[in-house]
Amino acid sequence: MDFKKLSNNDLIKRCAEESDNRSVWNEFYRRFDGHIRLMVTRYCGLKHLYGRNLSEDLTQDTYVRLVKDDCKRLRNYIGENDKSIYSYLALIARTAVSEYEKKENAQKRQHRKKSLYDPVDNEGLILIDILANPYAPLPDEQLMIESLRREVEMILDEIMTGNEKERDREIFFHHVYEGLSAQQISERVALSPKRIRNIVTMIRRRIKTRPPNGKKI
Repeated sequence: MDFKKLSNNDLIKRCAEESDNRSVWNEFYRRFDGHIRLMVTRYCGLKHLYGRNLSEDLTQDTYVRLVKDDCKRLRNYIGENDKSIYSYLALIARTAVSEYEKKENAQKRQHRKKSLYDPVDNEGLILIDILANPYAPLPDEQLMIESLRREVEMILDEIMTGNEKERDREIFFHHVYEGLSAQQISERVALSPKRIRNIVTMIRRRIKTRPPNGKKI
């Protein structure tokens, strides 16, 4: 069978059902490996995580998560459309990076633990007094991202018109939220990289010149 002819959603289903089929996984790798690596590198950069082979290690960790428990994540995947898999894989990559960061921070806290009660000044102040409380509630990162996304969507609804409104919105989100280049986006929406760059530039210009509170000029 020519797996290249399968839609993305059908390919994911075959990967989940035929986890030992090397041919179907070769096609998965051909389509999505570059995207997974890009997302891992991007999230490492956002979290200022650097190290020799770190990106490669976390890319492999992302693959491990996909095949773990008999490909549970792939079996549970339901794509709203054929391009939804890109956002899903980005989420798995972000989870791999975030959990690595948590482990690294936990190790750093363990290394500092011995000196928590050592005086840090002549007034008897100790280190534990000035450290942030690890049990204090932190903002929910995903909630913040979703809130920002909804706000951007509202702005785009105000400034975008025409028959290609939904297409241009999709292009903008690929660029902003997934960090894809014009060349990578063009492979998904069948437009030239130059046209992609023009669309992104146009949307950014409209956002920048949008009146406060969405008032019309």
